[in-house]
Amino acid sequence: MRFVIFSKSLAVLTIPAMVGVFLTPNKGLTSMLAAFVQYEALALAGAIVAAMALPNVFGVRKGERVLLITNDPVTNAIAVRLVLAMENGKLHQNIKVSLDGGQEALATIESYPGFVTPARVSIKAENMIKVI
Repeated sequence: MRFVIFSKSLAVLTIPAMVGVFLTPNKGLTSMLAAFVQYEALALAGAIVAAMALPNVFGVRKGERVLLITNDPVTNAIAVRLVLAMENGKLHQNIKVSLDGGQEALATIESYPGFVTPARVSIKAENMIKVI
């Protein structure tokens, strides 16, 4: 979820922005406020870049919650649930996911996380792995 990455990177980048405000020679409150706005704008830009780039660089990581979308061919119903990624993977790669009840399946990564939604994966019936 990109919102989590955005908020964490904004918090981390705000610290050097604050340090920069106090290390810059200022001649009064207004110049200090202007320096704060400039440094915080740089921190915000860095957080936006991090939120947009990191999911594409790292893909889905082991231990992340992903959104599993399955289609039942008999009833033509779509089921959506959260599952746990057991492997790292990139877009359109197959990864192992952990389902409810200890079952595992091979899932294909359909999309990376959105701003507030997790990555999306899908499985086919023949990719089910039975644990005995």
